[in-house]
Amino acid sequence: MPSGSPSTCDGGGTLQEKTGEIAWCDVTLDLKPSSASLIPSIIQFLEHRGAPKGSKLTCHFPDATEQELPFGLRELFGIHLHQI
Repeated sequence: MPSGSPSTCDGGGTLQEKTGEIAWCDVTLDLKPSSASLIPSIIQFLEHRGAPKGSKLTCHFPDATEQELPFGLRELFGIHLHQI
């Protein structure tokens, strides 16, 4: 993230099944408290890039509480054909 940015990317990860399918992935962002108003824009950014239904943004607050915000627009459909 650029210097002076309202957030930093703290990490992320992907869990892949033995079959090769992606089970889940995550990205961790640390937002400055004054940047909480950016959350709707972050969700919109992810939805415009194909975030699937069932996605969630989990906000962890300094008082140890958290809030989950569901989002996602895409329906996923997969067909796996093996040894046909």
